[in-house]
Amino acid sequence: MKLDIDQLQLTLGGLSFNYNASISGGIFGVFGVSGSGKSTLMRLICGIERAQQGRIVFNDSVLFDSQQRVHVPPHLRHIGVVFQEHHLFPHLTAEQNLRFGQKYAPRTHISLNDVVTLLDLSSLLQKKPAHLSGGERQRVAIGRALLQGPKLLLLDEPFSNLDRDRRRQIISYLLKIHHRFDIPLLIISHDLEDILKLTRALIIIEDRSIAAVGDYLHIAANGDAPHLISPKNFINTVELIHQRYLPKQRLNHFGLTPESAPLIVTNSSYFNDLQTGGNKVRLAIAPDDIALSRDTCSHISMQNQLRGKVTHILHMNDSFFVTVDCGIELISEIAPGALYQLDVKPGCELICLFKAKAVEVTHIFDAD
Repeated sequence: MKLDIDQLQLTLGGLSFNYNASISGGIFGVFGVSGSGKSTLMRLICGIERAQQGRIVFNDSVLFDSQQRVHVPPHLRHIGVVFQEHHLFPHLTAEQNLRFGQKYAPRTHISLNDVVTLLDLSSLLQKKPAHLSGGERQRVAIGRALLQGPKLLLLDEPFSNLDRDRRRQIISYLLKIHHRFDIPLLIISHDLEDILKLTRALIIIEDRSIAAVGDYLHIAANGDAPHLISPKNFINTVELIHQRYLPKQRLNHFGLTPESAPLIVTNSSYFNDLQTGGNKVRLAIAPDDIALSRDTCSHISMQNQLRGKVTHILHMNDSFFVTVDCGIELISEIAPGALYQLDVKPGCELICLFKAKAVEVTHIFDAD
């Protein structure tokens, strides 16, 4: 995906919106506080709102150009949109809502069966929206957008009004969509932690304009949006191979390869289908859950003790953030006193220590 947003200007309800950015990649997050202008940007990209000035180019196709008087209508932009309110037709069943999306893309390579299987919708097809939970309505709305055969999928606040387990499910479904159909995603949300479980690539919206674009840590290091971005909010995400399950200890082992030293994760219902090795799994670990040491430590509750080399040290506010290459990249938050006591420098060897229960499973990839 390549999306160029060139000097877009819109005055709406007495407020001025100004957007300028160029992005490329598979999954991007659009982050900002409520009312900052995130959803307005989404409406401009999909064509529901029309700017007074500027230009939008998606994959070399001009969607909007004020000077050339180009405004491609929304249904011809090949952009799927999932609104925060879902906008399902209340008088139609889930299946009928899904099939409505097919009317706009009769030649799409995505079938109804593909969507029903991927999003686990088979038990919901004959239910109407009033009889669906918030997470279920969200999945039907996502499925309807997919059946339009989009070249880009926009999701407005997909994690709002969902509990922790439902948010984790949505994150997993979005990763499934991206990997199964190779559709780029633009996630609009004020839930930074959930965005970071999907991607580190961000557009930061502040005061109805784009304050920063790029990798989360790069934005934090540059101080481009200090009121919104701090390494304290960062989430480590890694993708590892499930090696084995130890039923007596209720623990799972993961590694870069089946033979590599294991990362240990507490068993949960998310592992019901992981009794044997082979699946790739996406894991999330907060920096403040990772301690650092010069040596391995025995007789402690931190069963994960991974050795690696320091590659970067970032100083921000009253904390240091140390990047350690353990075969996987891990970032740990450490206090200044501990940094100097351990004599942490780029190139030195350290042990990353963290508890098995500090690791969250966010997605299990389909076995190859």
